Amino acid sequence: MVDAPERATIAGDLELLALARVGFRHRLELVLADDWARPTPCTEWNLRQLVNHVVGSDLRYAALLNGGRGEDFIRRREEETGSAPVVGDNPVEDWTHAAALLDAALRTPGAMERVVDYPRGPLRGRELLENRIVDITIHTWDLARAIDTDDT
Repeated sequence: MVDAPERATIAGDLELLALARVGFRHRLELVLADDWARPTPCTEWNLRQLVNHVVGSDLRYAALLNGGRGEDFIRRREEETGSAPVVGDNPVEDWTHAAALLDAALRTPGAMERVVDYPRGPLRGRELLENRIVDITIHTWDLARAIDTDDT
């Protein structure tokens, strides 16, 4: 059972996740059709691969919280930036859908305490939430740099 101070901290982290998503969405809305092949600060990825990674991460984290396996997580991550993109003709809609799936998984009773089969070792749902905040924040900067817009 989660005590009151921890519940407040989790609620704060969920708010930080929402804030990070707003920043990413804002920049994603600025991406033009000609931008997808642009390089990013993540030198191994172009813009489409970066966005696939971010959108796909929400899907992969939701799958872990719903009982998914670490080996599937790794396979899907590699596919997302290679031959099986998750972002289609409407990247903002794809981003919104993936975020909603992860949000639902994070808000499932017991999700924060649940231990998942993360590829680098077992993690609690709470740690997955913290990872998403950091990952989205970092990749928002990458996205902003790739499309030459405000990166603050």
